[in-house]
Amino acid sequence: MNEAERARRTADELEIRNVIAKLAIHADDGQVDAVAALMAEDIRWENRSAPDTPPIVGRAAFLAFANQAQAMVGPGSHAYHTVPTTVVNLDGDRATAKSYLLHVRDADKTPGVAMRIYNDAFVRTADGWKLSVRYIDPV
Repeated sequence: MNEAERARRTADELEIRNVIAKLAIHADDGQVDAVAALMAEDIRWENRSAPDTPPIVGRAAFLAFANQAQAMVGPGSHAYHTVPTTVVNLDGDRATAKSYLLHVRDADKTPGVAMRIYNDAFVRTADGWKLSVRYIDPV
């Protein structure tokens, strides 16, 4: 791998890591539109740690879901997402990432923490890297 290729891979990985971080921060800030802007139009979002919850397919469906969930994760909820560990694997204009999620609830009281695993897929678009699949898996 030459220097230009190494620089491109590093930039791609950093952008993907920032997408993961921004998804968490924007959700906690209640910026639903900013979260959706980080997603591919055909996003697939599936919480496999809650098997009774159907998958969400498409950005419009995600927006509807996220607007309903604001009380659980947005401002005033005292809930926060932290993503301390991530591994990114690049493959041309596609990538995957595995991240550990710590979701803190009741941060204003005695906090509770839930751990999950994000198994993500990304696609490079004209507007940069976008999340195309997120599987939220139990630990």
